[in-house]
Amino acid sequence: MSDLPLASIIIPCYNAENFVAEAIQSALNQTYDHVEVIVVDDGSTDRSIEIIRSFGDQVQLETIDHQGACAARNRGLQLSQGEFIQFLDADDVLLPNKLAVQVPILQSGQADLVFCNGYLFGDERPQRPIKKLLNLPSPAGCDPFIYCLSNGFGTEGPLHRRTLLDKVKGFREGLAGGQEYDLHIRLGAVGARLTKLDAFLFQHRNHNSPNRITRTQKPPGFLVEMFIGLAKSLEKDFPESLTSERQAALAGKIFQSSIYAYRGGAEEIANMGFKYAKELSASFPYNERVFYKFLAHYLEPMVLENLLKQARSRRDSLRRFAQLVNPTFYRPTIR
Repeated sequence: MSDLPLASIIIPCYNAENFVAEAIQSALNQTYDHVEVIVVDDGSTDRSIEIIRSFGDQVQLETIDHQGACAARNRGLQLSQGEFIQFLDADDVLLPNKLAVQVPILQSGQADLVFCNGYLFGDERPQRPIKKLLNLPSPAGCDPFIYCLSNGFGTEGPLHRRTLLDKVKGFREGLAGGQEYDLHIRLGAVGARLTKLDAFLFQHRNHNSPNRITRTQKPPGFLVEMFIGLAKSLEKDFPESLTSERQAALAGKIFQSSIYAYRGGAEEIANMGFKYAKELSASFPYNERVFYKFLAHYLEPMVLENLLKQARSRRDSLRRFAQLVNPTFYRPTIR
């Protein structure tokens, strides 16, 4: 038996017959010597299960009724035995040395979550680095909650310490999007120590399959609901984690998302978000112009957004009229 700690690679699969074999093979090709591969099929109706079974006892297969990727990942976590956990979507690929590079960092006790850079591939363009690379957190004075709130790691980049995943009870199920984002914020809340490597250790496939969650149309208020649900889960399970600084940062995210929700037509959810942000923190940062912030001191958010909506409508009407009179007329849109 290997003296190395076991690393579990968990792959949720839903109608991924075109890609899942490559994902599994990339898991089996790891140069790290002590790995188990668990594939949870989430009610596929294509040939995915047949393809997974073709790998024989190299892979542990579990089938469930279609419940979504988070439920499949959580089931894989329940089945796994590893000290370290690697999640891998069925359309993505791990480079062979990923675990060999990342496991020693977790094994040394330097971190609870180590992440890295990766490539985009699989479309008509050449493979290229993912553009939005994360900055390294400062070793001293870095609040992991606020860092995770400001960044998104994706699924395949991080390698997790199992005890932290168990502590936050894995993924929150039923979210319309942002599942990994939500998970890592909660891990930051319970004090996960973060390390980032500059190495490129995975490939994220860019494709237009209708089963790809990032291609699924999200309701305009889904981020508001995600952040409020996250705040409530932390208030219930880890109330001590919500310091005043963290509450302010989270309130800012809720407030900003509520602005986007209102402008996307989800006025009821936006109103709920505005109120919740105010209850969570008396003052908070958000990314709007100085003039907006000035007016926000005197007007309720819904009143302010409604006034701005009317102003934009009148401005756009005037612009259309001016272009009818003079087709060469143009002015840049002012937010």
